[in-house]
Formats: sequence, C-alpha cells, structure tokens
Amino acid sequence: MNPSKIVTWNVRGLNSVARQNSVCTFVDAVKADIVCIQETKMEQISRRTLLSSLGSDFDNSVELPSDGASGGLLVAWRHALGPAIATRVDAHSV
Repeated sequence: MNPSKIVTWNVRGLNSVARQNSVCTFVDAVKADIVCIQETKMEQISRRTLLSSLGSDFDNSVELPSDGASGGLLVAWRHALGPAIATRVDAHSV
C-alpha cells in the first residue's frame, strides 16, 4: 500500500477525550494514511490514547514527548503500510 493521504494538524493538546474524538473523526473522514500531529502537549502517548485519537488501524507510531505542557509530536501510520525500517527523534523533530 502506498500512502495517498498525509494529514498534519496542530491540535494544541491531545489530552482531552473531546479533542481525541475530533481528530479521529477528521482522520476517518479524509481517509488519511499518515497523520502528523503537533503540540500534543503530552509527555507520553499511551496505546489507548493513540487508538482513541486515530482509530484501530493506526498501530505504528513515533513520538517526541512534550516538554511539560508545551510541544510534543506524533507521527502515526496505518498498519497496512508496515513497520518503520528506521526512525529518528531529535530535540524538535521526528
């Protein structure tokens, strides 16, 4: 499967259920294959939060934790795309 839709969104916080639901609805509506989320404002994104925010088909991801209540990046992709061969996380990028 080749990704046909890549979505990027500055969510300004992924730690509320309402925001997670909004993201999931949007990702489903546009049929995104890869999702890049900025400003998660989360030091750790649990599997439950990932699946709640993006749907059950997004089980591959790489994240940069937030620094307190600012920052945080998440890049996730559909299972059909397969696992990442290599990833890199720097101070301000994934």
